[in-house]
Amino acid sequence: MRMKSFAIVAALALSTAIAGCSTIGSQIFTNNYGPMTDAGYQLPRIPIEKVPFKYRRQIVSYDTGEKPGTIVVDTQNKFLYYVMGGGEAMRYGIGVGREGFEWRGTARIAA
Repeated sequence: MRMKSFAIVAALALSTAIAGCSTIGSQIFTNNYGPMTDAGYQLPRIPIEKVPFKYRRQIVSYDTGEKPGTIVVDTQNKFLYYVMGGGEAMRYGIGVGREGFEWRGTARIAA
């Protein structure tokens, strides 16, 4: 599946879900930004000190009616949330291209 198609499929309506987001009591993950191999490609270390704090991967408070395992993409604020349940989500900073700001709605991703 092309990345654009995946992103469109992953995009969900955010107007009500984002209202419950908070970074109070968040847990930051900075130890997994080192060099690694992925699909046979060697990826360099990411200089974490150059990544703005708010875009670093972290567990945040996230009150939503979505089920655990749901992916919520907030194109306006450039975040992706992986709903974990218990009022928490893993939040990732993302880049959003011009076309991404046009995405709306919900979609179901099946394996």
